[in-house]
This record gives sequence, structure tokens and C-alpha cells, in this order.
Amino acid sequence: MSLILKGIDMPEKENQMYMMELYADGHCSVAKIEDGKCYELTIPSETEAIQIPKNHGNLKDENEIKKNSIDDDYDLYVSWTDIDNAPTILGKERK
Repeated sequence: MSLILKGIDMPEKENQMYMMELYADGHCSVAKIEDGKCYELTIPSETEAIQIPKNHGNLKDENEIKKNSIDDDYDLYVSWTDIDNAPTILGKERK
């Protein structure tokens, strides 16, 4: 199973300790642990965990794919090469 955490940025410091609480309704909160104290960084209503279905394929950057597309105001034409070369945001998940 994979999750996307909306509204949460990765920690800036490599050795910094963080704690995350994930609730059954998909909301989560993140706190920083420093000198034995806990400092809340996010408010649960501002964050959300979204489950990605098992065995999904590569998730690509749609905006990058559209950069070289042809739009005739009816259809959008994209080459397989542009799809294959677009940056992968989340790689294919296997069983």
C-alpha cells in the first residue's frame, strides 16, 4: 500500500525527528520533536492521507506530458515517447 500525504512537506533536516499521527478518516498531523518537546507543525484539517490502490502503474506528471502535445481544440494528441519520458512521481507498485 502507498499513501500520498497532502499538505505535508518533507523535513528539511536529515536528522530531525518528526512524529505523524494518521487517523482512520484520512486526516493526519505532524509534530517536530526537539529537545524532548513536541511542537505541532500541521493541523489535521489541513492535511489528508490518500491511499493509492495496490498494483498501480507509474504516476506521471500530466503537465510535463502536455508540454509537447498538439491541441486542435477538440482532441489532445500526445506521443508515446513524451509519455514514456515524462517524470515519474510515484513508481509502479508491485504485489
